[in-house]
Amino acid sequence: MGLEIVAQYYNSDERVSIMQNLDGINEPYSCAMWAAFGQIESYDLIDDGDGYEMHSLFSLNGYWHSIAILDQNMEFRYFTYQPNATVMIDVIEVILSETDWFMGDVNLDQNADILDVITIVNDVIEGNYNYLADINQDEVVNIQDIILLIQIILS
Repeated sequence: MGLEIVAQYYNSDERVSIMQNLDGINEPYSCAMWAAFGQIESYDLIDDGDGYEMHSLFSLNGYWHSIAILDQNMEFRYFTYQPNATVMIDVIEVILSETDWFMGDVNLDQNADILDVITIVNDVIEGNYNYLADINQDEVVNIQDIILLIQIILS
């Protein structure tokens, strides 16, 4: 139940991504049944196939309900098989407080520069959405965001 609480808490925060791995689909529940069981739709459900690669990466002593929290550098910051929403939220808040997040710094190097412009241009071309690239906060990454970032850099 802890993951559902954390997912609801960060539902509108684009800096946090929550995923749950489902192995053995239809044994005993389908994806839709699992989603209904959690009574929320605020995190992604993934199936890593027959090889159980996600389980192999994140299993602790063979438990299937392992919880892993990774920071923006993809380093493990928390790992357990007994989810505790309060502890998970505390860990996530520490991670978020360690980084100076600002619009336009899409590569999180604490600078707004040409590297960010190039990344946003690629996002526009590929149709990707990145919260930090959406400088005008219109929920679309487009040429307007690129122009705004260039103005930020030049000022």
